[in-house]
Amino acid sequence: MEGGELLDFISLGSLPENISRYFFRQLIFGLHHLHSHGIVHLDMKSDNVLVDPRDYSVKICDFGLAQGLNGTGGGLIEIYSGTPGYMCPEMIEQIPFTGEAADLFATAVILFTLCSGSPPFKSAEFLDPQETY
Repeated sequence: MEGGELLDFISLGSLPENISRYFFRQLIFGLHHLHSHGIVHLDMKSDNVLVDPRDYSVKICDFGLAQGLNGTGGGLIEIYSGTPGYMCPEMIEQIPFTGEAADLFATAVILFTLCSGSPPFKSAEFLDPQETY
């Protein structure tokens, strides 16, 4: 797509709140559409979101890790691959997880990055080290 990836916009630094909200709202609607049709993406990241330069609409791409909503049974998924900075703690710790929650977690990382200009962490872990001041 001519507009490139959402990552290209983030590389310019933090975006104003209204623009971040515009992109995030579209991502949430896109995820809702996928989830309502029984699909989880499992590799949501700013690299996998394309931006149309005509109206700045976003398109979710790269469904290489996508699968059915119910995973291997019981609604839990046991695929532990993806991009560490966007993976939920359960994926990092290799604990079965729900696909919808993993997609939402990754999308929240995208929102944080849009608003701040940098990601919140390199890898989400349950025992994320706390800085002392």
